[in-house]
Amino acid sequence: MIWKDSDEILKHYKNGQFQGVNLGITDVNPKFIIGLCINPKIVATDWKMENLKKAVELNGWDDQYANSISLIQLPTGEYVVTPGGNHMAMLSKQLGMASIKAKVYRLFPINIFPSNILNTVQSLQKEAERIQSDLSTLGPESEEAYDLINRLDKIQLEEINQTFLDYLILEKLI
Repeated sequence: MIWKDSDEILKHYKNGQFQGVNLGITDVNPKFIIGLCINPKIVATDWKMENLKKAVELNGWDDQYANSISLIQLPTGEYVVTPGGNHMAMLSKQLGMASIKAKVYRLFPINIFPSNILNTVQSLQKEAERIQSDLSTLGPESEEAYDLINRLDKIQLEEINQTFLDYLILEKLI
């Protein structure tokens, strides 16, 4: 089994022409996982792999740890591991499993999103920049700083992704 380096593959998608969207926990066919972020020789032979193999042999595969497998789905439909889940990705592929659950972040060409979606996201990004600027003038213990940090988290961790996700669902692109 030939594994590619996740970082080398992802270099081709860091040109501003792609947007990542967090799809959450989804079903993935391991045969489409092509990249690891750790040297495959190390992954295949270290103590973590030995422990994982023993656990799977004793208890079977357990999808309750799906959150620990982080994958980026490329526009080609293939996946790379980043930053965690190298061992589980490799073992699931070795076992010939048809499906596993994993946390998936999918790359979409930016040009599939209409201007109204991109404008909404740009507005949210500008709001986040204003909040960061405001935070630099406030003491960390102030109630206003606390409220601003919560708003910043909501923008960065939820609203931007949800804007893209809502569009993709509406247009049946996922």
